[in-house]
Amino acid sequence: MVSLPERRRCVTYLHNTYAVSERRACQAMHMNRSSYRYIGSKDIVDAAYGQVVNRANYPNHVWSYDFVFDQSTDARQLKCLTRSTTRSGRMDRWAA
Repeated sequence: MVSLPERRRCVTYLHNTYAVSERRACQAMHMNRSSYRYIGSKDIVDAAYGQVVNRANYPNHVWSYDFVFDQSTDARQLKCLTRSTTRSGRMDRWAA
């Protein structure tokens, strides 16, 4: 099985070397033209959650929040909403 970047190189090669149209070259390589033209972004993916991690360019640009649930030793439930900025790393907590 040929990888997507390798198919892109083959389509470019066919298109430039043999003067074949982009549509025909993609068809020969069994590739969609939208996949050939797609330019992906360089997002960072968190391995633990599979989510894209945004980078902060300035303070308060990117915020993260999470609900945390726990139980005390006397069986009372503890609920917290945690919020943090990815730029400063400062974390705020609110208990409910």
